Amino acid sequence: MKIVRYTMLMLSTIFVLSGCTAGGAKFMSVESAPTNKALVYFYRPNAFQGSALSITVKDNDKAIFNIKNGQYISYLAEPGLHKFYTDTMAIDKPTELTLEAGKTYFLKTSLRVGMWTGTWGLNRVYEDEALAELKSCSSGKK
Repeated sequence: MKIVRYTMLMLSTIFVLSGCTAGGAKFMSVESAPTNKALVYFYRPNAFQGSALSITVKDNDKAIFNIKNGQYISYLAEPGLHKFYTDTMAIDKPTELTLEAGKTYFLKTSLRVGMWTGTWGLNRVYEDEALAELKSCSSGKK
């Protein structure tokens, strides 16, 4: 009986987690930003912790997309000040960036584990670090 329960628990866990990772094409290279817009790459490296959650990313209080475990999304934005943040537990701290037309930016999602709850954050990273991590990510909605 214990074996049946254990098997059912494992199968349920695999079933739940299997639908929570990105399934698009693997990242190949950085696109050029158009001269009148800024290009922002949001990415979420594949990790077990928090893998079952799809994270909503907002730009100046407007939801722009959901990002899954192991996924990246490129986003064209107007130049100017932007406050990017995730929509988790109403305790998120925005990442403020003044975007310039024709430039490319990289923001990585990361889970911040607290004493009572966890929250997702967005951290700006250098291109070299982002490119190394993006290689393991699959594309999402543009």
